[in-house]
Amino acid sequence: MAVADSVPAIAGIGIDIAASGSELGIRTFNTLELTSASPSRIQRETTLTQLTLAGATGQTTYLARPPFSASVAGLDDTNWAVVQQLAAQGFVTVFSDVNANNWAARSTDDIVKDIIKKDQQGVIVGIDASQGGTAQLASALARVIPALQKEGYAFDTVTGAAGLPPAPQVARER
Repeated sequence: MAVADSVPAIAGIGIDIAASGSELGIRTFNTLELTSASPSRIQRETTLTQLTLAGATGQTTYLARPPFSASVAGLDDTNWAVVQQLAAQGFVTVFSDVNANNWAARSTDDIVKDIIKKDQQGVIVGIDASQGGTAQLASALARVIPALQKEGYAFDTVTGAAGLPPAPQVARER
């Protein structure tokens, strides 16, 4: 799942991601900390991000990840309230096991070590192109995916793995 709030800066990549069969998800339009936002502000943020995604790719999504909440480890009562508000808007919140924490400053080997951990039976890798480091990430994924496939691992989209309908929806006028 790539994050739509980075799409304006990298519209071509957003189109490529969508065309590749990967799924795009949204955060917020300007990476607003949602735990301190009103419900109406959260609605505006998600609407603006959906419009940006639709303008760049021709698609919308029902996948979301609130900013500053990459993994379920940080899911407290305040963040849970945000997840509930997103659900009321029709979003499924996705958390990741491996995140793009400053990948621009990290080596391919370091990224590979984060993705491949012996005790993991399945992970969601959060790819946030706004964090930079796309060359290192691409290089790491080019090594990780074939290596794991040789070991019998399968790869799927978030919705495919969860048995949900595909997230990309054709954008339509209201």
